[in-house]
Formats: sequence, structure tokens, C-alpha cells
Amino acid sequence: KDATHDLLEYPANSVAMLIDTSFATVREDMTVAQAILHIRENLQDTEAADVIFVVDKQGVLIDDIPVRRLVLSDPALTMRDI
Repeated sequence: KDATHDLLEYPANSVAMLIDTSFATVREDMTVAQAILHIRENLQDTEAADVIFVVDKQGVLIDDIPVRRLVLSDPALTMRDI
């Protein structure tokens, strides 16, 4: 988070410094089970954990998925499938 703010060079007392820059991405070819494990290992419990961003192999955004869809989906499906 600090590195992102440093790169964007927001003033220390600006509203932009309050923005949560943490988020999770998973690859479209991951299974739901793999994605859940990845999220558990790499994301802190913040409001940003409500939505997961699905990206392709180049890191290009494909979709955003609410976490509830992960929980309710078959663990063998890929993120592309849901």
C-alpha cells in the first residue's frame, strides 16, 4: 500500500491517501479451489476482499467476481467458467 502511494506521489494529508489499494487477482485458468487458496494466502481481511479480479495470462482484467460466487461455486470449475 505504501509503495503504491509513494509511486502516485499523493500528498500525505490528501483524501487519496485514505484509499485502500489492496486487492486480489486470480488467473482465469485457476480452479475455484485454487483461487480460494490463493486469496487466503495473499489477501488481508479488508473491504477489498469482497470482490476478486479475474485476469488473463498477461494480467489483463477479464471480470470481477463477488467472493460469494466463489463460495457457492463448484470447487472444480475454473474462474473462466464462473
